[in-house]
Amino acid sequence: MSVIDIHLHFGPWHFPIPAPSIAEMRETLQRFGITRGIVSSSVALIYDFREGNHLLTQALAGQTDLLGYVTVNHNYVEESLQEVETYLSEPNFVGVKMHPLCFRQPVDTPEGRRMARAVAERGVPLLVHTHTSPLESPWHVVPLAKENPSLPIIMAHMGGESWMEGIRVAQEAPNLYLEPCCSYPDADKLRLAVDAIGAERVLFGSDYSLLDPAFTLGMVQSSGLTPAERDLVLEGNALRLFGRARDVWQRDNVRS
Repeated sequence: MSVIDIHLHFGPWHFPIPAPSIAEMRETLQRFGITRGIVSSSVALIYDFREGNHLLTQALAGQTDLLGYVTVNHNYVEESLQEVETYLSEPNFVGVKMHPLCFRQPVDTPEGRRMARAVAERGVPLLVHTHTSPLESPWHVVPLAKENPSLPIIMAHMGGESWMEGIRVAQEAPNLYLEPCCSYPDADKLRLAVDAIGAERVLFGSDYSLLDPAFTLGMVQSSGLTPAERDLVLEGNALRLFGRARDVWQRDNVRS
């Protein structure tokens, strides 16, 4: 059984932590059995989303185990739509990421809803940062999910400290998914999530390089999930949702 990490970051941050290369990232992930992953650009979040996407595509050139998210900034809709068009025409970009806190705008604004419609038309998943502040509340994701029922929307951090709200939100629409990475584990968090919405709608993400993969992986392993449920969370659901990624991994025989 291998692990797919659907929440990775490449590039420097605005505080002093290491900024691993793709090779260093791969070495760290493989220590924990994480053989494949999907990466977004930290530069795209904290500096310039177009520059960050450009740096990420350079870093991922020739890679097949690690693929990319196009980061969009819904303050700049036309430019973001062009980024989606440009990078989703390349095989190593397999999803889109929105971050309401970094861009200081909730995702259920007219601009955010327009972006969600564009992503739905491209047939790839949308990863949305959700956490505790009003900007990041998981409830902002509900209109996007209901307006675009074919669009898989993954709530990164499943609401953060508001993870119980994240679970309630995920019950609002069948195309909402939870990703549980966090800086501390709450008792029964994953067990409650799986009991509420099913193991088929929970995915593993580590938030590396911000967090060590061992943390969330240990939370999954000690969660009391059955082996079948754990397999879905760690690998099976990502293979099902990220069809473009699955095609690349199968074509290039990326295995555990």
